[in-house]
Amino acid sequence: MKKHLPCLHKESGFYFVYTIWVTMLVLAVTITIITGYRLHIEEAHRLLDITRKENIIDMTRDRVVKEELFSKKGEIKEHHQYPHGEVRVTSQMVSKSTIKLIMNIQTEHHTYEEQVYVKFNPS
Repeated sequence: MKKHLPCLHKESGFYFVYTIWVTMLVLAVTITIITGYRLHIEEAHRLLDITRKENIIDMTRDRVVKEELFSKKGEIKEHHQYPHGEVRVTSQMVSKSTIKLIMNIQTEHHTYEEQVYVKFNPS
């Protein structure tokens, strides 16, 4: 027959098993909460970075229209710095009323490659 541990037959041994189970449950819940919090923070940083990228794209598109790059022929390369990142732009005429912008955007944490078409009314 098996020998039983003598401490399990005492009152303190009876509670020891439940104490271990409760401790494991508390640790599992705590680790799950901490992991969820870290993932939430990473997601917030990614969304903030994507928002910054979209703002840089809009500012670059507005700058192209304002500087009237569509009046110049051929391929034009530019570099712009913004508060949350920088962008290298290559603009190409696609048609008389459309410019293709190829942007290499660098934010704090990521680098993005985007292509945007800008339409305008030629005068």
